[in-house]
Amino acid sequence: MRAVTALAGVAAIASGVVQVGAFFLGGFGLTVEQGVLLWNVLLIPAALVLGVSLVRRAPVAATIATIAGVASCSLWAAAAASGGSSTSIQEWSWIGLSAVWWLALGIALWPSHRALGAFTFIVGIAALGDVAVTLPETAGVVVPWEVYGTVGGAKLPLAMLWAFVIGVAMLVGAVGRLPSEVADTEPALAPGSSA
Repeated sequence: MRAVTALAGVAAIASGVVQVGAFFLGGFGLTVEQGVLLWNVLLIPAALVLGVSLVRRAPVAATIATIAGVASCSLWAAAAASGGSSTSIQEWSWIGLSAVWWLALGIALWPSHRALGAFTFIVGIAALGDVAVTLPETAGVVVPWEVYGTVGGAKLPLAMLWAFVIGVAMLVGAVGRLPSEVADTEPALAPGSSA
């Protein structure tokens, strides 16, 4: 089962490569829509493996993170697959779901991987900033670029970096160990505890 985690890690790293390529290297010959589709589909295995691996220690946070992560990536990929046409409501919904994903995942990671949990939580906060500037657009409010870039601009570079970091952590086995790989002696959180 270790191979599943490693493959999810490789896919997350590939997602980061596609994201960097899309924004800084001319897209590797992909259209914007193809790049968005690919980088989101490549993150789904990480969302699933991380959720399954963390559910024993943080059942609520891991479940919320998994559902939000898969939903966010799937919605954004679906919009890209449809030619990139989306409404601002769709856009803030997948950005909002990504914020929930990273925030809940950061909470789930925190007890056993403090630095990675904190970084993931920070990415979630940056995504909340992106929601805060995207949401007004649904009401037709034009957000000045200076505000948009300052409040919402941190999410994309942090998300790119996160894809690489989580991918490497999964690849080397630091996170994402599936329940079948964890000793039965590893304690779950006590009932009533939160993570």
